[in-house]
Amino acid sequence: MKGTDCRRSAVETMRKRLASVLVALLLMCPLQGTAFGDDSEYNRTSLAGLRGVAVVVETTEKEFEQAGVAVATLTTDVELKLRQSGIRVLAGSERLDAPGFPYLYVNLNLLRSSSGAVSYSLRVELMQRIRLVRDAKIELSASTWSVSSVGTVGLANLSAVRGPVRDAVDRFANEYLAANPKR
Repeated sequence: MKGTDCRRSAVETMRKRLASVLVALLLMCPLQGTAFGDDSEYNRTSLAGLRGVAVVVETTEKEFEQAGVAVATLTTDVELKLRQSGIRVLAGSERLDAPGFPYLYVNLNLLRSSSGAVSYSLRVELMQRIRLVRDAKIELSASTWSVSSVGTVGLANLSAVRGPVRDAVDRFANEYLAANPKR
């Protein structure tokens, strides 16, 4: 039991240090958030031929659900954005029948600092089944397109992190539609 408590304490200390460093870095930036990604022209080619995508949303902290960042809320936001863009959202069995099992993976990590600010890191990526060139029998799930962002918001305005999620999904939708023009 003593070892478990020691590990918990070390993890908590590391989380606090990470939060402090992240908040300090973000406060030095003139913007509340910064975006970056791997959506190069080369990666965009992986979007061509998709018939739609499933959606998987993951967050790390349950304590923030009542503030508007519950998995169900974010999933609805993402699916709505995709449908509004004309992208088919694949349901469970449809995803399994789609070549490559494509899904848009949304990962939102939240960390509250002692000052009350909440730092977030967001990653939105298209996951698909791929095969290795050196051995086509080896098949794995991999990210073939992604964007990320980090930022801070006040705890009272936590639902504002839904904006960067929608922005990232808009970016995906634009790339998806460019790679799959209507004929």
